[in-house]
Amino acid sequence: MTKAEYRLEGDFDERLALLEAGMGDGATLVESSDFGEGGARCAVRVFARHSMVRGERTSLCITLFSAGGRALHLSAVAIGDSRAASLKISARSEKSFLEALNELLLGCTEAFADEEDETKQRRRGN
Repeated sequence: MTKAEYRLEGDFDERLALLEAGMGDGATLVESSDFGEGGARCAVRVFARHSMVRGERTSLCITLFSAGGRALHLSAVAIGDSRAASLKISARSEKSFLEALNELLLGCTEAFADEEDETKQRRRGN
């Protein structure tokens, strides 16, 4: 499992449309959820990539949140479901999903706030 967190500026609907349209390259939107209260809004999108050759499915769950202003928070978690012989293949698939997201967001992010491989975090005992 690999995660990344971002701070974005801009219109919530425009950023959400960018995410939905730009995650192509073999990724399929498989589920979505939207809700809000007061001025706050939250959108969850789950994308999946399938590899028949490697026998794996990698999912990317993206949560976009706004408290009501132009500052947006985005959290992305990539999860590999590998039947492959090596867990390294699954980890590479997860990272490539996040790299695609990084490329998509390049230019509209204020800063990459956090990108961390959960496996490393577990090894450190966090």
